[in-house]
Amino acid sequence: MRQEYVHTISGLEQKREELRVRLGHMDAERKRLLVALGHIDGALKVFVEPEFELPRYVRSRVDKNAFFDFLREYLQRSNGPVTTGPIARLWIAETGGTATPGEMNRIRTRISHRFAKLVEIGDLLEVEEGYRKAWIRVSSA
Repeated sequence: MRQEYVHTISGLEQKREELRVRLGHMDAERKRLLVALGHIDGALKVFVEPEFELPRYVRSRVDKNAFFDFLREYLQRSNGPVTTGPIARLWIAETGGTATPGEMNRIRTRISHRFAKLVEIGDLLEVEEGYRKAWIRVSSA
C-alpha cells in the first residue's frame, strides 16, 4: 500500500463499516415490517374469507373452558375412582374428534395435569388402581 493513500483507504473502510451497520438495521426493520404485514394479512383473512377456519392451536384455546366444564361434570357424576382413558374416549366421542393414539395421549395428559391441580387444592385424591393412577372426588359434605 502506498503511504499517500493511507487516509483514503482507512476512510473508505470506515465508510464501508458504517454502511454495513446501517444495512443491518434496515434489514431488521424490514423483517419487523414483514411480520406486521403478515399479522394484518391474517386479520383480513378472518374477515374476508367466509370459509376461513381458525388454526388448530387457536381452536384448542377456545375449547379449553368447554374441556374443563366437561371434566367437572364427569367428576360430579362419578361414584368411584376415575382414570384418564375412559374420560378421553368420552371427550373424543362428544366432540367428534379422531381417536388417533397421539390425540388420545395428548388428551389423557391434559386430564392428568388438570387432576394434579385439583389434587393440590384438595378437590381430588390420587389413588392407585392396579398399575394405573386413578382419582377420586373428595366429598363436599
